Amino acid sequence: MRTIGSPLRASVLALTLVAVQFGNHALANAEHSPSPPIEASIHTSWAAPPLLLEILEAVAVENKTAYQPLMRQLTDTAFLDSVSTPKALYEESLKVIEAQGHVAPQAISSLKWSLAMHTSAPWIEAHYHLYNSTIAPDRLSKSGFNSDCGVWVDWYGRQICTVAELKSAVTANGASTKRPNQRPTTMDLDHVNAPADASDPFTILYADVYDPEFAAFREYLDTLSNDHGLEYSLRYRPPVKRGKESPLTLSGYGVELALKNTDYIVIDDRDLGHGDDFLASGQTVFKNSAGTNLLGDDEPAVEPIGESLLTDIGLAAAQFVAMSEEPLKTLVSVSQDFPKYQAKISKMTFDPALKLIVRGNQGFLAGGAGKVWLNNQPVPSHKMNPFSLLRMMRRDRQTIASLATMGVSSRKAVELLTDASDTDSGSGAAKDPEGVLDIRDKSEDKNLVVWLNDLQSDNRYRDWNADLINIVRPTYNGQFHQVRRNLISSLFALDFSSPKALELVSFELTNYIQKLVPFRFGVLPLLKSDDGVEVRMAMLWRHVVSRYGIKGGLEFLKRTLINHIQQGQDLETASKMSFSVTLQSSKLKSTTTPELTYEEVVAPDSVYRSWLTSVRAMTDRVGITEESFFINGKYFAWEENHGQHLMQEAPSQTAYLANKLMQGEISVDTDLYEYFLTRPGVAENRNPYVFVSEEVPLKVVDLVQGQSRPFIDTLSYISTGEQTEQTTTVILAANFEEKEGVALALEALKAVESELTVRVALVQNGKTVETLPGLANFVRQSSVDGKALPLGFWKDLLEGISQGVSFLDSFQQAGSKHPEAALIGVEGSKGREKDADDSREKFLQDVVHVKDDEIFIIINGRVSEK
Repeated sequence: MRTIGSPLRASVLALTLVAVQFGNHALANAEHSPSPPIEASIHTSWAAPPLLLEILEAVAVENKTAYQPLMRQLTDTAFLDSVSTPKALYEESLKVIEAQGHVAPQAISSLKWSLAMHTSAPWIEAHYHLYNSTIAPDRLSKSGFNSDCGVWVDWYGRQICTVAELKSAVTANGASTKRPNQRPTTMDLDHVNAPADASDPFTILYADVYDPEFAAFREYLDTLSNDHGLEYSLRYRPPVKRGKESPLTLSGYGVELALKNTDYIVIDDRDLGHGDDFLASGQTVFKNSAGTNLLGDDEPAVEPIGESLLTDIGLAAAQFVAMSEEPLKTLVSVSQDFPKYQAKISKMTFDPALKLIVRGNQGFLAGGAGKVWLNNQPVPSHKMNPFSLLRMMRRDRQTIASLATMGVSSRKAVELLTDASDTDSGSGAAKDPEGVLDIRDKSEDKNLVVWLNDLQSDNRYRDWNADLINIVRPTYNGQFHQVRRNLISSLFALDFSSPKALELVSFELTNYIQKLVPFRFGVLPLLKSDDGVEVRMAMLWRHVVSRYGIKGGLEFLKRTLINHIQQGQDLETASKMSFSVTLQSSKLKSTTTPELTYEEVVAPDSVYRSWLTSVRAMTDRVGITEESFFINGKYFAWEENHGQHLMQEAPSQTAYLANKLMQGEISVDTDLYEYFLTRPGVAENRNPYVFVSEEVPLKVVDLVQGQSRPFIDTLSYISTGEQTEQTTTVILAANFEEKEGVALALEALKAVESELTVRVALVQNGKTVETLPGLANFVRQSSVDGKALPLGFWKDLLEGISQGVSFLDSFQQAGSKHPEAALIGVEGSKGREKDADDSREKFLQDVVHVKDDEIFIIINGRVSEK
């Protein structure tokens, strides 16, 4: 049977429509011929984009600076006339890309891989979608818009459809006319052609690159760009006249066929008799290094095997693959048709050395689990798809290329990546979970977090074995150990004014508990206001749970959500009605909590106001500002696929506990939740600047970029002036005309004062008016030639500005205390401002990838975005 890809795991920009097309099942001669194979494919709901655009976008991913020159070459009329088929376009484009060096030689293979999977197609469709859903409708609502223009320029709100008309507009108004208030907004989709001496004029070219007018428009805009500093961006528009179109067939995805019959029927429908790797019957031949057929001369067939042979069938299959002349090819073939080969593989004689290696490797994997490493870095199961692997390999290749600029060979760079990686692969020692926060309820009454269930005490789990040793037993993929211990505790910090939060607690988590999913679930209210809806909902929730138990609390949330959705009531009205009904219908659980009316619970002097204060103290301590959830303390940002995170994280954390149990580090009596949250390295607070999680991964940039005198060497660094080696370099990029930029600069100076090994450089990020005196211009000019201004001068200057004093007055006051610094600060830069500004812009845009007015903090190459 033919299998295609792996089970479908993702969608493409929410635009992909999965279309499974089954072949014709009618049989011409049912008694004499086998049924045809089932063929499956996945198509997008939109038409396949032009291959030319896919090539341009794919190259831009590998090398952003190559887009503009390659676009000019591939859209040249002579080139387009020379390629009459998609195959010719593909081959000739690759020749141009390789000959011109648009993509590094080692990246050509990943470029081909990217094109094969159509990874850039969604970006092109996003261009088309933007045009059809936003640009064209907006213009059609205004007079004078011609929808039949295959190429047109948005000249500050005016549609220009011909080059002659554009020349006339430029002649009338001047290409360098400044209209900063009318500058179009750029997007991530844009490919901006920005000359080194770019001025304010900016325009957008909407084009079908196959339109006859495109080349003329592009050439004229290039002329304006070179002669007058015009910036322009190219956006794709759909062709005006669209011929016969076919949907895009996606690669890298697949469908799963669940066979209802227990009999595995194999029909080998691959091409027969091609090459030496096939027998006359079409059977694949698996050879060892000596050229011997590993399966012998008999053709394999689906045969039953004895129970005694099943124990080591996995080990036998691993040995079979390892002995093959082409292990990867053998792995794919055997995986696709395993029942066909199982009988012969199970009878193989084991290699004792290989058996020891495999058994040793099994020591640091959970039973039945699999794991993949890329350059010694573990690849999460949810990233085991061609798209994620391509991104990871591209990332490592860029790292190797960066190391090469410092004279490190490719071989040494790979050794550095693999040897220096902090991985859990070598010794079998369990690695502590990363990104764990101490989220324990440290209040006196321990009533801030409401645990919806408890595996160790709830009656529903009474038949489960409480012995922790059971977690070392292997399980099948997708199964969890049913042990009467709180192995996995998942805490959700939720805004109770959100219907999605109410749905999660009252339906989804309740369903997990009712189905005996072996996790403990807890809820912590997230309070974003002093007395908003979420605050009153939290107090009502706490009161109902305290007096009527978990069941009453869940019933309250469920009724509130139903009233809100079905009756159309606002949450405040819905909660008031459901509160009253819940009190009447729920069974009383505690008489120590007094009976209160709705008004008494939410009153300004309510007994629950002190509880709210404690909740805020806990969320402030941990640093929870948005909805999020924690798995044994490991932080995850709130998103729709939280269940997927839970199902993927639980096995690895259970394996971690099993490893610690076998090492004797924990015992059967250990409080596992307490153990996780008191491990070395567990953070007390989540600092958004430095905290690393799967959603906010570590980001490190190459500050040198292979340059002999990089931008960072030209900066003006602020330090204590002590004769101490500065081992920590902090670069703060911000707009220092804004209060936030000034405040962050002052905080950075505190770090310099407290640590002699720290130095700080300020980089202005944002437009400035060069003729106006201000902090932003002073920071910009002080970076020229690396002027060294003392810490005291900067501190006095910034403190004055932060207190509302004007820049000039603050500068005079700071200068009176530090006259030598003031002289350095006002001395001219000998006309080097332009070169310094160009270097700064290139650093911000090409190295750090920061937009105007955004705040970035770079510490020894590590980037933290505010």
